[in-house]
Amino acid sequence: METIVAFESAVNDREVVAIVTDSENTAIVDRETGEILEVMGAPEDTVEIEEIATWVGQKRAYALAKLEGLEAEKKALIARIDDQYDPQIKRYDRFAEWCKIRYFDRLRGYACQLLEGQKARSVKIHLLTLAFRKTRPKTSVVDADAALAWAEARCPEAVTKSLLVSMVPVELLDEALEHGFAFYPGGEDKFEIK
Repeated sequence: METIVAFESAVNDREVVAIVTDSENTAIVDRETGEILEVMGAPEDTVEIEEIATWVGQKRAYALAKLEGLEAEKKALIARIDDQYDPQIKRYDRFAEWCKIRYFDRLRGYACQLLEGQKARSVKIHLLTLAFRKTRPKTSVVDADAALAWAEARCPEAVTKSLLVSMVPVELLDEALEHGFAFYPGGEDKFEIK
């Protein structure tokens, strides 16, 4: 279990928090940024590297296991909250939509009466605002193949294509390099700590 104790740092006037992460170590954390400034109990640089590697491995394994457990616990808690609230949310959403649909025509007619002869395009009635809005022209595609064929022939600037580099066969790589491709062979050593 983590224990949190707040105190002011005398070094650079940053407010920090001490968090006991396990039975042996306490992390000093910047309260504002969350940055770990120091870990009490961490081996000094003068300690043998094998001991440091062992310590890092153990502490990282502990931290990653704790992280995984907390993420699983959070996910389970969110699922329980969703299960509790989603039916109510859906019920109220459906009811609000039903109210709008059920009385749409009558409320539209009423708004027309109230706004007749006025420049205003909306009227507020109790908790409702009844409004008329100009719609903007809109074009959408209903048959992608037909629309694409027509657009390629009549207005090719409207057509964009994307390229899946991963689908270029290896045997065409030399040719592809002459036509705007670049190849990065990899294989170099990249250091990481897992």
